[in-house]
Amino acid sequence: MAAFRHIVLFRFDDGIEVEQVIAAVKRIQALRTLPGILDWRVETSTDLRKGDVVVQNVLFESEIAFSAYRSSDEHKKLAESLSGIANWLVADYRE
Repeated sequence: MAAFRHIVLFRFDDGIEVEQVIAAVKRIQALRTLPGILDWRVETSTDLRKGDVVVQNVLFESEIAFSAYRSSDEHKKLAESLSGIANWLVADYRE
């Protein structure tokens, strides 16, 4: 079974305080302990032309592991908490 890549670009709403962005990054980082993750990176973009952007780049052992991650309560809570302060773009593909 092929590994599965999940990339998310979180673009925080204008006017969001830096403390809120830092707290959001900590909430994103907390998901790294879920099962099936082979590689996990969360970085803040150094290019601020489009505002505060955080990149999440995750490699899962399989698409099944990714599906379990996405349907986990932890992931659902994160998405709900971020929905009021950010928008995001997602790119998923099989490695």
